[in-house]
Amino acid sequence: MVGRGGLTRTVRTARLSDIEDEANRSQIEARADATPPGQNVVREQNANVQVQDHETWRHMLESFMKMKPPKFNGSADSEDWKENVENLLDAMDYTQVQKQRLAILCLIGDASLWWKSVTRGENAHNITWEEFCRRFDLRFFPPSLRQAKARKFLTLKQGSMTVLQYETQFTRLARLATHMHLDEFQMARQFEEGLHDELRLLVKGSFCQSLREVSDLSTYLEQDIKEHSELDDTTNSVCNAKEKEVKDQSPHKKPRTETSSYSGTIEQKPFLGKCYRCGSTGHKELTCKVELSDKENKRFTGKCFRCGRAGHKESTCQTVLPVQEVKPKEQSH
Repeated sequence: MVGRGGLTRTVRTARLSDIEDEANRSQIEARADATPPGQNVVREQNANVQVQDHETWRHMLESFMKMKPPKFNGSADSEDWKENVENLLDAMDYTQVQKQRLAILCLIGDASLWWKSVTRGENAHNITWEEFCRRFDLRFFPPSLRQAKARKFLTLKQGSMTVLQYETQFTRLARLATHMHLDEFQMARQFEEGLHDELRLLVKGSFCQSLREVSDLSTYLEQDIKEHSELDDTTNSVCNAKEKEVKDQSPHKKPRTETSSYSGTIEQKPFLGKCYRCGSTGHKELTCKVELSDKENKRFTGKCFRCGRAGHKESTCQTVLPVQEVKPKEQSH
């Protein structure tokens, strides 16, 4: 039989074992209860971040599309497209990666296929705007084309453009000639060389030190020349109109004139005598257009006793002769 003391020790040992088991179970349950909540918090935080990122991206996308960015299919001017898109992106507070992600949404057709091919096998979402521009230029604006446009910059002329249009084209091409390292003074001289002859001669004497100065002066002179030209045209139009008005209001035409033996001209008076052919007044025989019968057309073939000329008689003689040339009448005996 087990004594009373031994029984007591056995009971105590059993109780300690139960207490340890209970403690172990409590710790395990505590750890089990503590771990899942922690993992759930992380998962919830990640989910919240994803939701926030999605909302932020959706907001950026809506804002960007509201600005109506230009599309690029690979055939348009690549530099113009890239500059226009970059201006829109710079207007917003986007990161370099966000700029790239928004820009590729504007690629369509062949340009979109090109981007998918060059980014195959890599995470395109992590590509920066600078890297995108580098790859874009290699494909759509290679060094050969860049050099050709740089040469165009050196030979650019104003032509039919206004000064403002010429400056825009000049500045655009100047970006492609950065390898020439032209300073402000040299840029001003290059700009002058392309101006119209009239403007260039006026601008050169001003010794402008920068592109901005020479452009502003050229614009002012161009406008001044235009205003003076319009004023001259208006003045000439007014003068011509007044001259025409005076001519239209004149009641008589200028009389016909004929040259005489005297210096200068004299007015030709209307002929008041009779025609030797038909006998009518107001014209001479040489200009007579009256149709006469053969009988009526019979002319006097004798000579005039007054002037001695044939074809008319003294009674119809219209010849004006000096007094001394008048022949005396022959007296019949």
